[in-house]
Amino acid sequence: MSLVNTFDALIQDDWKLPRDGAFWLIREENNTSNPLLKVTGAKATGFSLDKSGAKPWPFLKALEGVLKVCDGIVVSQIEGRSYVLAIEMKSDNTTKAGKQIYSTWLLTEWLRGLLKLHGHWDGDWRFCGVISSTPRRQESKGTSRHVPSLQVYRDPPKYPLIHLRNQQKLNLIDLDNALEAA
Repeated sequence: MSLVNTFDALIQDDWKLPRDGAFWLIREENNTSNPLLKVTGAKATGFSLDKSGAKPWPFLKALEGVLKVCDGIVVSQIEGRSYVLAIEMKSDNTTKAGKQIYSTWLLTEWLRGLLKLHGHWDGDWRFCGVISSTPRRQESKGTSRHVPSLQVYRDPPKYPLIHLRNQQKLNLIDLDNALEAA
């Protein structure tokens, strides 16, 4: 079974990201200038633990930071490579995004261990953090495809981190190309 199919079987439907055609929609529910990122371009599934009115882990008390989660987690497969992406939406202050992405990395490492232990996934995946910050205010004319420059950072060293600035869409093929070139 593919990683995408494994996560489709693992995640309950009401926690999965909504879709609009070929796009997975990652929304920031708080009042923000960066409310939506559309993700497309590869076989994928997505979910969010940042669900309005629901705690991601209802058995835990709200110790500072422990319940902070990313806005979206996208699991994809591109050219035989499997990815787990933690996507955090920010308007301008991105300082807390690193901890939210690292928390998601810890969660996915735990899930990787459980999936391997119980024989549901014996492959590997690359984890990548994505910080999406404030989209440009100018409306796109829609006449050409702008391929964003995706800068890959290696801090923290456990996984790559991409800061996507002023973009409303993320193409997974572009992300794969940036990661392979880094």
